[in-house]
Amino acid sequence: MDEKDGLIKDMFPFPNGIDSEVVDICSRLVSIKSFNPPGNELEIATFTHNYLVAAGLHSELIFHEPQRASVLARLPGKGDKKALLFSAHMDTVPVGVEQWQYPPYQGELSQGKIWGRGSADMKGGLAAILVAAKTIAASGISLSGDLVLALSAGEEVTMLGANALVHRPELQQLQGILVAEPTSNDLVIAEKGILWVEITTTGKTAHGSMPEFGRNAVRMMLTLIAEMDLLSFPFETHPLLGNFSSSLNTIQGGIQTNIVPDQCKISIDMRTVPGQDQAQIIALIQALINGLKSADSDFSASMRITQQGPALATHPEDPMVIAVSEIITRVTGETPLPKGVRYFTEGAIYVPVIPTPLIICGPGPAEMAHQPDEYVEIKKLEQSARIYTLAAYRLLK
Repeated sequence: MDEKDGLIKDMFPFPNGIDSEVVDICSRLVSIKSFNPPGNELEIATFTHNYLVAAGLHSELIFHEPQRASVLARLPGKGDKKALLFSAHMDTVPVGVEQWQYPPYQGELSQGKIWGRGSADMKGGLAAILVAAKTIAASGISLSGDLVLALSAGEEVTMLGANALVHRPELQQLQGILVAEPTSNDLVIAEKGILWVEITTTGKTAHGSMPEFGRNAVRMMLTLIAEMDLLSFPFETHPLLGNFSSSLNTIQGGIQTNIVPDQCKISIDMRTVPGQDQAQIIALIQALINGLKSADSDFSASMRITQQGPALATHPEDPMVIAVSEIITRVTGETPLPKGVRYFTEGAIYVPVIPTPLIICGPGPAEMAHQPDEYVEIKKLEQSARIYTLAAYRLLK
């Protein structure tokens, strides 16, 4: 164990109230409604901004719309090291119609958990980042590099905040990114890429009793779907992420029973693995559409990409991975094995612009994301505040 490890283990000045504070902040964040759509993150953004200003960080509210804002905050270092970025989003998905055992917007504490919408995804991680930043600032330790917090709006739908923050100068010189998405404090170093494809077929309406005078867009789509099922998209199985996947998830077509449909639309959720060429996938689908048009002059279809982000994988021997792995071991008492996740994070926005190691580690259980009776375990929440604090200290000291 070197001297710095000893300081991390034995001498870092954790305040006595760090556990109670992260629990309180998480509960308060859950009680602030920030569901998206429609997106109304200003209240939670203002709360986090004020908290960070009071903690001594430079913080800025970045407005996207009158009621939508992200937060970009910085604890300045001496500039001898590159900055470390902590990333979290402030929006949640809506509650839906299911009945909840605990009210979704009260942040209730029960059974060793904090319950409510966003507790796992990812207001628990957000709370831990806030408290870690405050802890580092209050310690008075001189950092060699900046600690930067990118707390975004709009992650659940369009990556609104991340797309606005990625080109900010504070993010251009990074040694690494730590995203607080739910992993139960496991060490995640790889995420699948995302490619959402929307295809629309276009026909001509006619009376349902005289279909020969129309062009049926639904039937066109059935033909296209059958041919899509025969397409092969090349990939190589990844040791942490497994295989490429494709799922046809929505279909909309027609107006009513007695009208030949003039439009049909589908959306396909594709998840890619490292090394897979998304441009090749798009080209294969476009070639299929072009071939169907050539074979049938009545066939008409167009394609639109609605969401896209690359698969990401950090090398397991990267110094940041090794450092965070050691910290997780010290805090939790368990040695983490690097893992991959099928979901994608805002790292898919940041890393292509700012090539840098990416780690995902957050207190929430991933399986509770978007679920009724969502929760985060208090023990995991307390651990994550320590993990983030020690990560900032070790990587920036």
